[in-house]
Amino acid sequence: MQRASFGATAGWTYLLGLDKYARDLIKSPYGSVYSIYGAYRALPSDSSLYDEAFGYPTLEGGLMLLDYSRVRLHMDNRHAPYDSGLGYMVAAYAAFKRDVVRASRFTLAYSFENGIGFSTRPYNPVDNVDNEIIGSPLSIYFGFGLQARLRVATSWEVYVETEFKHFSNGSLDRPNKGANTVGLSAGVRYYPADAGASLPVLYKSKRVYEKKLYCDISVGWVAKTLIDEWFLYYYMLPPQDARYRTADYPVYSALSVSVAPMLRYRLKYASGIGIDYMYMPYVERLKQVDAEKHMDGLLYNPHSLGISLRHEVFYKHFSLYFSVGYYLFRQMGEESEHFDKEQYRYVPVEKEKPYYETVGLRFYIPGLEWLYVGYQIKAHLTKADCMTLNVGVCLGKRSR
Repeated sequence: MQRASFGATAGWTYLLGLDKYARDLIKSPYGSVYSIYGAYRALPSDSSLYDEAFGYPTLEGGLMLLDYSRVRLHMDNRHAPYDSGLGYMVAAYAAFKRDVVRASRFTLAYSFENGIGFSTRPYNPVDNVDNEIIGSPLSIYFGFGLQARLRVATSWEVYVETEFKHFSNGSLDRPNKGANTVGLSAGVRYYPADAGASLPVLYKSKRVYEKKLYCDISVGWVAKTLIDEWFLYYYMLPPQDARYRTADYPVYSALSVSVAPMLRYRLKYASGIGIDYMYMPYVERLKQVDAEKHMDGLLYNPHSLGISLRHEVFYKHFSLYFSVGYYLFRQMGEESEHFDKEQYRYVPVEKEKPYYETVGLRFYIPGLEWLYVGYQIKAHLTKADCMTLNVGVCLGKRSR
């Protein structure tokens, strides 16, 4: 019980509009959030190098309720006779919390959270047509927070936390602008038994970590829906068409392969440079969509190639993975010399950025530390492009 704690939070959230379209859509951005959780805190007696390196972090699992019922969504030029909304979001999540300052009764910490959420009121073409924020019942959840705690009694802490929360379906359905909120919460945490140990924040071990260069090779199944179909079905078809403003979008597949030389220079960290290849057979469907729009002169190629900077943070058998990349070659609706911008200036066209970002979670197989499985979300300037389930090997990687 020295490792256990329990708590609850309540707070306020503000729905962000990350572009002009979203800001025009959101008429009332205010909501609230509530959560209950249980947590496990590592202790020095656990003799874990990872826990020692992270200053004895806390692992947390809980349930969250986000009340978005006061959020109003309405696009003025749609002529919808009602306001759309987000309803409620119920989420199950896991969190990694690390203290960065411990001073007597006062603690500062940060946290990363990941989970899955269920929306009670996703997009519906009948009575929720302007909810382009959440397009499906299930969403992936990512969160980041900064927390200040104060021990007010032997077994009780109170705290305040500022948070960023993101819900989206990873482009597995449409629409998918995603719910991005910032907020402030207050909470209380109960410790059934006092740890009775002084927990250092910094890594004090004199053990030297042997740097190791290895090659990270991964292969993934990519899944996504097409925003081009969303533009066609939502904006350009007549109401008599059965696909007009539909809520049903097929999921298309692609193949991804990446190779990255990586340097693991600390127990916790590795960084490197990767080459990212993707094969996208759904370009044939994109050409069909262009034909329905009567658009000529756009170039498509099923192959893309990019280069990325990567960083990975390890904790036991898990790791959090980030990358930022730039396309060396990609033709997904590029304008050719025959494309008439003036003719198509009123036609919605999603222009992809020449750079991309990924964030994901990996699990290294116990006993086979060179093999992992994981998932990641790829985005273009925070706009989700696809989800990838991948398997990878680390050649030349020393035992963990």
